Amino acid sequence: MGREGRPPNMTRIIAYSPDQLDHVLEISRRAWSPVFPLMQEDIPAYVFGAFYPRGWLERQMADVKATCSDSETEIWLSLTGDVPSGFLGLRIHREDSMGEI
Repeated sequence: MGREGRPPNMTRIIAYSPDQLDHVLEISRRAWSPVFPLMQEDIPAYVFGAFYPRGWLERQMADVKATCSDSETEIWLSLTGDVPSGFLGLRIHREDSMGEI
């Protein structure tokens, strides 16, 4: 058994705190690294360049940072053992009864 009587590789969900930003950015980078090059092959260069003029990674990291600092967005982090393994952000748009994950 691990700390607090949990199996050592058990996954649990915790509320995000700003000191975990680097973990969230790394998870995002690893998740999207195989995807963006494939997207770039299928999207006209002028369109991809318009969305990512400084490259997809800089834009992705800026977007994730903005989401993590948005007071209207709730963020949770999954931990496998004590290692961050995923994250989720949820924002409710009350004005139109919509949500964003």
